[in-house]
Amino acid sequence: EWRDSQEKVNPKMAFELMLSTVKNYLDFESETDYVYFSLWNFHTYFYELFDSTPYNNYKGTKRAGKSKAMEFQKNVCFNPIMSADMTPATLFRTIEGIGATILLDEAENFKNKKDEKAQANRTLVMQGFLKDQYAVRNEGKTDGGFTPVQFNLYSPKSLASINNFDNVLEDRCIDHNMRRSKNKELLNKWMDKRKDSRFTEIRDCCYRLFLDYGREIDELQDEAGKLLSISGRELLMWKPIITLALFFEKNGVSGITGKIISKSSDSSESRQIQDEEESFDLRILQFVSDHGLKIDEKNNPEGWKPTKSLHTQLILNKEDYGVIEEYMTIHKFAEILKRLGFKRQKKESGISWLINEEIIKDIKERMGIVDKKQDTLD
Repeated sequence: EWRDSQEKVNPKMAFELMLSTVKNYLDFESETDYVYFSLWNFHTYFYELFDSTPYNNYKGTKRAGKSKAMEFQKNVCFNPIMSADMTPATLFRTIEGIGATILLDEAENFKNKKDEKAQANRTLVMQGFLKDQYAVRNEGKTDGGFTPVQFNLYSPKSLASINNFDNVLEDRCIDHNMRRSKNKELLNKWMDKRKDSRFTEIRDCCYRLFLDYGREIDELQDEAGKLLSISGRELLMWKPIITLALFFEKNGVSGITGKIISKSSDSSESRQIQDEEESFDLRILQFVSDHGLKIDEKNNPEGWKPTKSLHTQLILNKEDYGVIEEYMTIHKFAEILKRLGFKRQKKESGISWLINEEIIKDIKERMGIVDKKQDTLD
């Protein structure tokens, strides 16, 4: 039918259909959240155009709407598979076979180090947000022996959990703090694609959008990426969403790029705050910034601070930086300084670290930390 048709699907109509249907079933905090959710659903049909696909992390208490949000996605996304119990082999074979949108409920199991299946799935999911990531397995041959076979891991994914999973996996996700709805009509309304023809219509529109506009959307990536103020992995994750926002805005849907730009900036800032609260590395960097320059060691050349002096000062201020003395040994402390990128050498006062304002500023920039005082001055 598409080959024989001269008429393209209307992008504005398709977006408005998706958005209005979302609002008919789900209760999000803001209009921006509805827009993001709608764009993410569209992007599952276009994800192969991009180098990365953002994961959703739906968090919240029981009955906060996490599973309902994924149930909606099960009705509209590209080749959706929803499960709370999937083996690693099923996961990578399903993605390889149909390029599935994977919807994983009860993902807090990923935090359980003793659950071997959950840990194997976690590893596969962590890899699969970037294009050209594969699981490799040896498959038996009919004439004997084995041959290595690649299974694609790259596909859109949504995860739901009551409790947080590890921050390494969360780094691949866009967080959504779900809340219990006060709207009784929405609470009692459930998706049934057999009774609501809009779900079939949405899927038809999404396939046609790809066939009609896939090339145009692909060519918008560079222009769209320049709209965002974020960089690195954050930019990779948000580029599919801002690209689709720009496409729909160019086709008559007003104001949605501004909403996505704002949401991406808020998400990046929230991630930085969370990193600073949870990461020992960032706490130690802040300690060095606050106290490292003040330590004076006369036996060393200027700027070189002994490990022992730095560690002693840290322990004296341990409560300010959330440090547990028994955990933060001098060896552990030195490992973190090395990982952060501080240079070390053996000096008269023992192993010492080169610490000055320029080095601290450089490491903060590399870690994506904004100095709020300096930012205000600028």
